[in-house]
Amino acid sequence: MRWKGRLKTFGAVLASLLVASAPAGAGLVGGTGYGVNEPTMDTRTGKSYAGGMDVVYAQIATGTAAAKTRSFLKCEDGDWSGNWGVQVAMYDYRGKFVGTLGSAVNPYGSGMYSVFAQGLKVDPTPDGGGNRAVWFSMTGSGADEGDWYTVTVNPDFNTVVSGPTAQFSQAGNWEVEWNPVTGQGFFAGKATDAWVEPHAIYIWTGTKLQKVVDVGGYSCGFAFDPDGNLYTGTYTDSGPASQQYVRMYTAAQVAAAVSSGTPLTPAAAANTIAIPSPNGVYLGANDLEADVDGNIYLTANGAWDDTYQSDVGYVFRIDAWNPSSPPTTMTRIAAGTMDPSNPDWQKAMAFDGSSNLAEGGHYDPTNPSQMGNRLYVDQDFWWGSGGPDVVSGLSTSTDTDADGVPDALDNAHLTANAAQQDADQDMYGNIADADFNNDGLVGTTDMAILKANWLGSNPVVDMDGNGTVGTSDFTRFKSRWLASAPFF
Repeated sequence: MRWKGRLKTFGAVLASLLVASAPAGAGLVGGTGYGVNEPTMDTRTGKSYAGGMDVVYAQIATGTAAAKTRSFLKCEDGDWSGNWGVQVAMYDYRGKFVGTLGSAVNPYGSGMYSVFAQGLKVDPTPDGGGNRAVWFSMTGSGADEGDWYTVTVNPDFNTVVSGPTAQFSQAGNWEVEWNPVTGQGFFAGKATDAWVEPHAIYIWTGTKLQKVVDVGGYSCGFAFDPDGNLYTGTYTDSGPASQQYVRMYTAAQVAAAVSSGTPLTPAAAANTIAIPSPNGVYLGANDLEADVDGNIYLTANGAWDDTYQSDVGYVFRIDAWNPSSPPTTMTRIAAGTMDPSNPDWQKAMAFDGSSNLAEGGHYDPTNPSQMGNRLYVDQDFWWGSGGPDVVSGLSTSTDTDADGVPDALDNAHLTANAAQQDADQDMYGNIADADFNNDGLVGTTDMAILKANWLGSNPVVDMDGNGTVGTSDFTRFKSRWLASAPFF
């Protein structure tokens, strides 16, 4: 999911990037049974490149009963106030920039492209106070440069408790994932030399990196399913090249490798699935992500040129592991542009849901078990240019209110609102949300707020989004009188 260059080509790649301009985003197109919605993310001033991504539920909305709302964290590098570095950024569910968690970090020097954003994942196990550690990584341009950091945040993800704090070094450190069975962290990268060593997956013992899986070449992403089975993907450093693969190791194999200290090899994989090569173009794995039911999703790109751009990008699905009938193929569920002048780089993913992507469903902030089943796919256009990132939610394409936004992504799926305005960020669209004080009930307090803002421009009370609180808003308010959450 990250930088694919080699040290000897760094200067040429950098030169091409300095003069590149960001083309308009082409985005993803859903395959059969899948829809795509592409809320354009805010582009932060000075941002260059985004690494890993994870979904969290943060206290952004305010009010006596405001639910935590879906947000996502991204590891990004850029020129932050004249200091090039890496930091963790938070965006709301519509792609609006909320803020950063901690300051930017750069242990390698200064200047443009001295440091690159890489992996990011939230430790699923909180500390005694409910605080969570957000792990993120970075690499420099040197073969031995790569470090893991943590920033600790409160349970609401709106206050930094400590950090960023350096944890340990790992060259070429692309990804971190937690084994859901053991709670142990696994780290993809190299031991000492990012340019020469083959890729591997390690654990950190507290004093050293211990290799668990030899991936069998260059790789970026890996994922655990809910049963602790481990999936790895391969990616070569330039194309066209040979067939690439996703390999699966059982939870028992992984446990034995951790215990014995003997790394697993590609030949030991319990299952191997070839990544399709459409039109003769090889595709390599970028990121892998599992859903709650154990299905695996994969971003794959190909057709690299000498400036390390990609003009082919796909998202695939691998069915959940079944020992008696192992999956042998993967299904394409979304495709990026095929236009070489507008290259897509499908990179980091984050699944958010209570079952699996194909089931779709709508997120209900009042019911934590109803999380909508979304797959966020982070895309960069023209690597390093600071161009727009697009997060695409892939879901079934049911659109009850016919407003062009699939139900699984719609913040008012029973009331047409193509603009998806949500001024108080409570994940209920303004068009259906007359609960202005976020106490879960439309009542007399909300009526008083409406009166106080009559003919004003308060965006929370402006239900129809026309810029003025007036008759249309009052009509909508009356239709919601004494209603209780959820507001759709």
